[in-house]
Amino acid sequence: MCNIPTQKGSKLILSAALLSISLSQSLCANEIATDDKLAALLDSKKSDTDTQTKRLNAVVTSSTGFDLPLKDEAKNIVLIDKEELQNKGFLNLNQALQYSPLITFNSNSSIFGNNIDLRGQGLDSNRAVKILVNRVPISLLDTSHGVSPYNNIDIENIERIEIIPGGGAVVYGNGTRGGVINIVTKMPSKDFNRVVLKAISGESVGLQGGSLSIASGKKLSENLFIKGDVSAGYTPGARNAAGVATDKSEIKAFSNDNETNLYTAFQALYNLSENQKFDFNISYSHSWQNIPLSYLSYTSSVRGSGGGMTTTTKDDSTIKKERNNPDEYTIKTQNDSLQTSLNYTTKWSENLDFDALAFYQFSLTRYMEYEYCISTKATGSFCPAGIMDMGKPSGFQNHAAGLNLKAKYTTTNNTLILGLDNILESSKRINHIDHFFPMNAGGVVVPPRPNVQQQIQMVHYITNITNTAIKLSNSLYVFDSFSFTDSIKLSGGVRLEYSNYWMQNIQDYWQKTKTNGNTTESSEYLNFKDHAQNLSYAAEITPSYQYSDTGSTYAKLELGFISPSAFQMINADPNSSINSSNNGSQLKRNESNGIKPEQYITAEIGMKDEFDFSYISATLFYTHTFNEIFVNNIKHGTAYTYSNLGQTQRVGAELSAQQSFFDTSWLRLSESIGMLYTNILQTNVANAHLQGNMVPYVPWLKATLNIESDILRTETLSLTLFFNNTYISQSLDSTSGTSSTAGKSHIMNKGGYVLSDLGAMFSIKDLKINVGVRNLFNSWYATYQKYPFYAPALGRNYYAELRYNF
Repeated sequence: MCNIPTQKGSKLILSAALLSISLSQSLCANEIATDDKLAALLDSKKSDTDTQTKRLNAVVTSSTGFDLPLKDEAKNIVLIDKEELQNKGFLNLNQALQYSPLITFNSNSSIFGNNIDLRGQGLDSNRAVKILVNRVPISLLDTSHGVSPYNNIDIENIERIEIIPGGGAVVYGNGTRGGVINIVTKMPSKDFNRVVLKAISGESVGLQGGSLSIASGKKLSENLFIKGDVSAGYTPGARNAAGVATDKSEIKAFSNDNETNLYTAFQALYNLSENQKFDFNISYSHSWQNIPLSYLSYTSSVRGSGGGMTTTTKDDSTIKKERNNPDEYTIKTQNDSLQTSLNYTTKWSENLDFDALAFYQFSLTRYMEYEYCISTKATGSFCPAGIMDMGKPSGFQNHAAGLNLKAKYTTTNNTLILGLDNILESSKRINHIDHFFPMNAGGVVVPPRPNVQQQIQMVHYITNITNTAIKLSNSLYVFDSFSFTDSIKLSGGVRLEYSNYWMQNIQDYWQKTKTNGNTTESSEYLNFKDHAQNLSYAAEITPSYQYSDTGSTYAKLELGFISPSAFQMINADPNSSINSSNNGSQLKRNESNGIKPEQYITAEIGMKDEFDFSYISATLFYTHTFNEIFVNNIKHGTAYTYSNLGQTQRVGAELSAQQSFFDTSWLRLSESIGMLYTNILQTNVANAHLQGNMVPYVPWLKATLNIESDILRTETLSLTLFFNNTYISQSLDSTSGTSSTAGKSHIMNKGGYVLSDLGAMFSIKDLKINVGVRNLFNSWYATYQKYPFYAPALGRNYYAELRYNF
């Protein structure tokens, strides 16, 4: 709703100036270093070709699920390699992916972190974008609040990130409407040791952080290689500065908005023979989070002389000044995450490959402290609205174990893939509320009034809601690719997935009330169990044409699905027949809602090509979703309904390119543009305000321009400058309607915002020193908004990094 001026004109001028300085310095260095122009020209052509060839020959986990060179993949895949992630001071993946093509972030609150979004999934991104680590799914069964634990991975342990925008439902199954992201950890084959130390600082005390990463690898024999990685990091949020609470007490810096993360990983690679390999991975992370309880607000309310409240909108300068203001209450959580897998690959014959992947993953989020006075800290001694405690034992727990088997049979003109995926998932969610009213417990007796019903005062109530779910999914798929000629290929496949759900919802409630000084206690208990089944299917057909040695084009038509989570299959509707005659109860009885999987159709055309100094890919797509699942949150956590009422359109264009110029490719550029049109065609009553509007929390445009230039490069010394830029457009927020109020949407980050990073990378043999500034122009933007409340992003900050390999 608010538009913080970003002085875009001056930013563009400064950006152009920085680029011209970089180019002039590099040209000067190039002239000094190059005496033979003919040799330089020949080297230029060779280096440019080598750079692009290296990229196209990069082996990726393709849309078929088997490793392929990027050039042999029919569809467009975005590849983010380690050079784009390292040496730029990034503490985590969230920071690094801000400058990556096509990726945006969103969150359904500021508590649980950010979900990665592709192709405009909005708040559905945690169940419509599948995230893998070494092909192991880490997406959660409980999608109501969960965020896949990708951000706990040590960024120094990542080799590359493979992004398949818009699907892969046949090979990758449920939840791929937005796309698939595979995070590949490093797999070195020779001995190494690495130490990386990073530090960052914002422009206020409390906005400092850093990390330490140590890794080592050793080849123990011709067939066995092991690797270990340990890291620790502290990341401040925007509101981690000092402040003053409403009761005039001090809020200390480094206390209100931060995360501390410990991470460790181990990998063992064992080559049983020339054609057989075992790859074992295990990683564990533990993190502590401090989160502001309340959001900042675009508005302020003042009580007038007549006793009424007047609400005014704050001006832009006030909003910007409040960016680092802490909250007087802090939510404290602890998070644990474990992923482990064993991958066996073998070549049974010249034509037949087999791949088996067994895996287990676990995540746990616990509320350690979540207690506050509902009014303000200034009234904490009597707290008229009561003291609310939603801490222990509240939390979320997810487990998943699976075995995926697949075989590939290859002939001269045909490749046939058969796969069987089996995954068992379980989740447990505990919602604990302890609400105490100290004023009502203090012995105050309300005198009875004639002809007036006796007043009942709530003294204390406690409620616990425990949701548990188990989901067993068995999937069979076939994918075939046939080459009619050297240039024309047709690929396609089908998938069937059969899922069983077992759900249980236990609710208990206890209360103490007071009537004319007399206290009364009462309690309730409900236990609901249900079993449901779903059959889902997917299909794809993709013709492709290779029109040159380096260029190809394709068209894809895909039918995919998104299975409902276990908790979306239960309603707690106060207006249903099982609750309508139970008005005196504080709990709502559950019932099955018969919800179905969402289905979508995606049509896509694309091309990619390599030129003398450039690689380019372009995609146009249209996605139409049917039976989209919408929720009507009647009363948060206790009364809600889910239904298949939605239809949504998504139309987009994606363009990305990379260039390497001059001899030794000393100037490198990468650009991307992702444009989206989203339209909600049909929705439920609670979200009626969204019908005909954009999908909430989805920017319509993301554009990136990243420039990197080698100023100096010898056998022992190098100096590289980079200038990374991202523009993200405005979007809409959403506040769902209730039985008495209509839903509303407001503009979020009006006019969009620009993020720019400027940095230098200097190396002496195996020692690297990197320094820079992030968010160079101090752009203001919100990471979450539900008007008038919002969570701000960190402003301008600085980093330094020391890296030593030995």
